[in-house]
Amino acid sequence: MSRLAPSTGERVVILPRMKLTPVKRLQVLLNGNGRCYLCQAKIADVFEIEHPIPHALGVPERLEDLRPVCVPCHQNKTRTQDIPQIAKSKRQEKLRLDVPRTKSAAWRGSRGFAPPRRVPAK
Repeated sequence: MSRLAPSTGERVVILPRMKLTPVKRLQVLLNGNGRCYLCQAKIADVFEIEHPIPHALGVPERLEDLRPVCVPCHQNKTRTQDIPQIAKSKRQEKLRLDVPRTKSAAWRGSRGFAPPRRVPAK
């Protein structure tokens, strides 16, 4: 379920976050049958609300899409899936929006092992 930056060249608009009252949090927990969506462990007291597609990708929030997860699972998913997915989307958006790229230096072979040599620019 990969979400990438729009291919039409439009910017991703991040909508304001939904205010989660205690009643809405309880409703999300009940929708998930009181279990972590990722590991299926029973949730005791502390849980977090997880978005199937990261909020930073501009997906509108709906209460039906939110899922209860335990804290370790949410941290792991954020670190291993969400952050790389958001970074990839930002890189793709930057390429599609014709943002001027930095030109690499004409110096080649300089990694501290040999003196740099000048290569003519193409």
